[in-house]
Amino acid sequence: AVVSTQSTGIGIDMHLVYSLSRHGMSLRSLYANCAHYSEPPCLLIVRDSAGYVFGSYLSQGIIESPKYYGSGETFLFRVVPDLQCYFWKGSNHYFMMGRSDYFTIGAGDGNFALYLDEMLQKGTSNRSLTFYNDVLSSSESFDIMSVEVWSFTDEPLSSDTESLGSEMSRYSSSKYQGNFYMR
Repeated sequence: AVVSTQSTGIGIDMHLVYSLSRHGMSLRSLYANCAHYSEPPCLLIVRDSAGYVFGSYLSQGIIESPKYYGSGETFLFRVVPDLQCYFWKGSNHYFMMGRSDYFTIGAGDGNFALYLDEMLQKGTSNRSLTFYNDVLSSSESFDIMSVEVWSFTDEPLSSDTESLGSEMSRYSSSKYQGNFYMR
């Protein structure tokens, strides 16, 4: 079930389909919550233990897949401590891959632009040939504090969907980071 919605103002809603704090610390839980949203694009947002907020606009939803999928519409970003965007450079098609023990975005020369482990506790970020990105996180290896997946959809809202405002009012201790609420 969708837990939150935010209108983009252009006729497309963003649904919070996975949150580490709500759905648990496992890649299996992330895949299960994202299963209904495999086609529309989504945002993956991560906060590390140093407070860096970064992620990716994914051209397709997050799925478990033994091979790379996605398209050149995928890009990486960092919003805290500074705004950076990294777009596809055309050198390979290693956009994203969802294995049972990790999820990765961007690759090449043995490095992943973003790698999340199966328990969503540890991650790495390195320069990739896919995006020629800088390290997104505070260091190449990092501890994960928060993960959220937001899906873009034009589906009508159901009665079990809550607004982002009502969800956030319950979390008065939530910390606002850039344009994203990260608990």
